[in-house]
Amino acid sequence: MIEIDGSTGEGGGQVLRTSAALSVVTGEPVRIFNIRANRRKPGLRPQHLMVLKMLKELSGARTSGLEVNSDEVTFEPGELKGGSFCFDIGTAGSITLVFEACILALSGTGEKVSLEVTGGTDVKWSPSWDFFGNVFVPLTARMGLDVKAELITRGHNPEGGGKGRIEVMPSKGLLPLVLDGGDAVNEVKGTVFLSNLPEHIAKRMRSAAVNILMKNGLNASVNIHRTEPVSTGTGITIWSVSDDRVLGAQALGERGVTAEKVAEMTVNELMGDIVSGASIDVHSLDQMIPFMALCPEISSCKVRSISDHSSTNMLVSEFFLGKRFDRSLEGELYRIRSG
Repeated sequence: MIEIDGSTGEGGGQVLRTSAALSVVTGEPVRIFNIRANRRKPGLRPQHLMVLKMLKELSGARTSGLEVNSDEVTFEPGELKGGSFCFDIGTAGSITLVFEACILALSGTGEKVSLEVTGGTDVKWSPSWDFFGNVFVPLTARMGLDVKAELITRGHNPEGGGKGRIEVMPSKGLLPLVLDGGDAVNEVKGTVFLSNLPEHIAKRMRSAAVNILMKNGLNASVNIHRTEPVSTGTGITIWSVSDDRVLGAQALGERGVTAEKVAEMTVNELMGDIVSGASIDVHSLDQMIPFMALCPEISSCKVRSISDHSSTNMLVSEFFLGKRFDRSLEGELYRIRSG
């Protein structure tokens, strides 16, 4: 049984999600201890517990310690099975983080799987729904996975109530992710979402983003998605359109921060990646590390910086797969190569 210290690296839910998903896809049992030991509320939170319960049902795993606040779990996977499954996190916990772990676990599946989850679609410290659907899912497609994502309704802090669905088709094996960043970015797309707030907020956010992008010589197309769910929120996600580079940026609206400022921060983040020559953004890299580790061929990409989440996923991938990642500086960028 593989032993994973849950306080490793960034010491949060990333260790747990990646460890459990890699356990399923490799068939290796795992014991995770010191779960989120250094966080304000240590142990399993509802969204982490939901990931484990979903992976347990998908794989017929034997488990222990699956309860809120638990600081240690064991996970012994069985065989993956197809079918349709519905789960409710019960809070505004991130649906997209749950889906990412499930897609990793299902990357070797031979059967079609449909998952529907209720929780938070656009919440702090996690990919927005639009980032998930327009950046993460296309990245998995480049690696040979067939994933369809459908937003049913948005959900925000604190009420949640959002709902999303994914469909994962049988996999024929992972392809390497090779993004060299050689081509120019000329076009940016995006979405501003708005739930239970005045429409002028979304219009101002969109206008500010488009104006800044156009001043930087980019064609920009940003739409507004207005919904009326039980919870309230707004935010923006933008992404580049390019053959050899996959870049995204996002931000949620906050009290006391103008719509224009939210748009400016988001565009500046994306422009930093574009100007630098990066072929993948910092947040997408940490999400793709385990997929790169699972692929038998060498993956390669360039990034502006290596986040704690990326380093953590590299460590966990090494525990399970013995894969080391090479990190070398090329000018001001890091070249990341899977071993």
